[in-house]
Amino acid sequence: MKRILSTIAILASTLSFSSVGAQEHPSDKGLSLALRLSGGEFRATDVTSDTKISDAGGGLALTVGYDFNPVFGLQVEFAGNGFSSLAPGLEAATGSVALLMQYRFLPGHITRPYLRAGLAGYGLTFRSDLGDVNANGGSVPLSAGVEFLVARHVALGLDVTHHIVAFDEVSVEVSDVGLAYDIDADGSQTNLSMSVLFYF
Repeated sequence: MKRILSTIAILASTLSFSSVGAQEHPSDKGLSLALRLSGGEFRATDVTSDTKISDAGGGLALTVGYDFNPVFGLQVEFAGNGFSSLAPGLEAATGSVALLMQYRFLPGHITRPYLRAGLAGYGLTFRSDLGDVNANGGSVPLSAGVEFLVARHVALGLDVTHHIVAFDEVSVEVSDVGLAYDIDADGSQTNLSMSVLFYF
């Protein structure tokens, strides 16, 4: 009798654990929303002097996604970073809008690594008292990260994203006079981000 009761208790605890584990995981598909706080560095080439420039700063990103199954999903991400240490009185900012594919590993676990890749529109802006300079182009964002489920619909994340950037246009505005011309220049940006993710 004791052996039977013991077996029943073990089975009950196992089923209870499995139920709790299932409740901790979001549904296999659906919408998601993520807010990312990032710190990063951009690197570019000054086309007027052919010198390399770089700066470090912080920013935010908002990501809206849809998971088609536990492994694959699509995301749209709006991101921006600010930089202010290039020179006194000179501020810089980067912005991007990206369409990303995400592949998630270990979908049935609480800790879930993932890879992301896609295409993005990318802009780099310099502002000073003399005027503004805007460089625009496209980028290929590549990202690797991991998310930790803390509740059924909430996760915390950590990831690294690297943008491979190609600039094709520069516009200059000084004293309300604007000039735009085509360029062929490259650059990059690397961000380390912490995120909060919500699954619906």
